[in-house]
Amino acid sequence: TTGYVNSRNAPGTFRIDLKLEKSFAAGGFLVTPYLWVQNLTGAENVNAVWRSSGDPHTTGFLNTAEGRAAIASAEASQTSSGEGYRQDYESLERDPINFGIPRVIRLGLKVNLGL
Repeated sequence: TTGYVNSRNAPGTFRIDLKLEKSFAAGGFLVTPYLWVQNLTGAENVNAVWRSSGDPHTTGFLNTAEGRAAIASAEASQTSSGEGYRQDYESLERDPINFGIPRVIRLGLKVNLGL
């Protein structure tokens, strides 16, 4: 077996969430301030990969003969440059759906009206 268990199509994921809260009675109310951190470590978790490359960042098209020909064709035309074509294609490859949430920090206050 090569790789990690169940990692044939994508790498493994790791995420730690943390929620701290403390309740206080104040004038007939129950006040609860809280701190909630999702993805505490800031891990880059991959949810999906491009089928053509198995990589979440790139499809691998620009490294193929067809991709290099498309860049050369864009360089030959007078309306755009090959570098501009490459940059546009790479920006379209960066799909945020391929990744889990980044670190999210939420501060909040819950108020219960009756004790």
